[in-house]
Amino acid sequence: MTNDPDQDVVRRALALTAGAVRPPADLLDRARRAGRRRVRRHRALAGALAVLLLAGGLSVAGYASRPPTVTTPPAATIGERLLGGPTRGDLADHADYLRTVTDLHERARHDTPLRGLGVTRKPAGPAHVTWAGTTMSGRAAVVAQRMRLAEGDRVVLVTFVGTGVDGRPEKVGADFYGSGDRTGGQSVAFLVGPERSTLVVLDVGIEVEYSLNRTYTADKVTREYWQPVRFTDGVALITTIGPQRNRWTVAVRERAGAYLGIGNLTDPEETTPQQGWLGWRRPADADHPAAEPAYLVLGERKGTVDLPDIAESRRMLAKALGEHEPQSPPWLGMDWIAVGRTSAGADLVAGDLRMGTDPVRTLVRLHQPGTAPVVVVGPVVDPAGPVVVRLPDRRGWLVVRPGATLSWSDGRGDWQPAGRDGAVLPAGATQVRVGTVPVRLG
Repeated sequence: MTNDPDQDVVRRALALTAGAVRPPADLLDRARRAGRRRVRRHRALAGALAVLLLAGGLSVAGYASRPPTVTTPPAATIGERLLGGPTRGDLADHADYLRTVTDLHERARHDTPLRGLGVTRKPAGPAHVTWAGTTMSGRAAVVAQRMRLAEGDRVVLVTFVGTGVDGRPEKVGADFYGSGDRTGGQSVAFLVGPERSTLVVLDVGIEVEYSLNRTYTADKVTREYWQPVRFTDGVALITTIGPQRNRWTVAVRERAGAYLGIGNLTDPEETTPQQGWLGWRRPADADHPAAEPAYLVLGERKGTVDLPDIAESRRMLAKALGEHEPQSPPWLGMDWIAVGRTSAGADLVAGDLRMGTDPVRTLVRLHQPGTAPVVVVGPVVDPAGPVVVRLPDRRGWLVVRPGATLSWSDGRGDWQPAGRDGAVLPAGATQVRVGTVPVRLG
């Protein structure tokens, strides 16, 4: 897995290709090789592919950033297990339904960004319905088929089927299982229903757990409450998760701890590359074909040349955040990035953080030379007010509001100027004035 946001931008953009586009099999490899280029070029690509998306197409969640490969059992073993054995589920004997979902798999095989990886093109065997059953959100099924790659290797392509609003089968996702570097997204689950509110988890020989919500602590994003999945006749149906369309609050993992994929296609109209939420972004212009985040330099380092740029700042924040979920790769520094140094000499990089449709927060990375970096996850940001984050160990306060003049007070004397846009205030500060509006700290 990579935590390089520059490359993630390209991956997300590639996932937004329109249905009429047929990218070459090595497109993802080309994108990876280009991943270190200037961020403005990535944004131009993302914007162009977003236009294609709006013309009508499919997108996929979770292929932008994946956790480490689950190795027990290997992906190839999962694929063979899905192909082997009889169809399971209470619709296993409904020949008409099995034929319908098999035909849907064949018709819609290429309707996924996975086609750019060359895994949808050459069948190497018949399609097999692994499971077909009735859920609380209508009928659902899983269709698997062995596919031959251009280089001769083989993978197992999987189509996940639910029931559309018209009552007919609809493709809700896809994934593939292979070996080596062709392991796919490790999807052992998928969501069905108009609001994607029923989670279907396949029994592929893995002990699986699921979690409904992320937890934000002072220094990380995590999940603390995992529930075991209980399988019956090859599947588990979980319906207490609430609407998941465009939200992705649910996650599944192997009991050993490695995240597994949820193989759904997302709604194109809700999957917009590099969307901002706070309205702080720098407008697009001739030099930047897509809008840039506000780039703010704090304190006395203005004008120096050793500051990380936007791309490097995002990489530093991604590394600070650590492993993140396959279905909700984080959006980092979309509206603003702040760089500077505390009074104690620690380098500071901060920016906005959003996962799924969770509220926007602030992610801060502090690094004192010779010590390990310190990570701070701030509270929910009020778009109408400033960002205010208490830094640990009496390092002070980070206050950010683009365009605003700042000053501070400890309640015992005059207001002290703190510059414009953002500042690191002393730990003893009790108030900050943003423009003319005082804000109490603490």
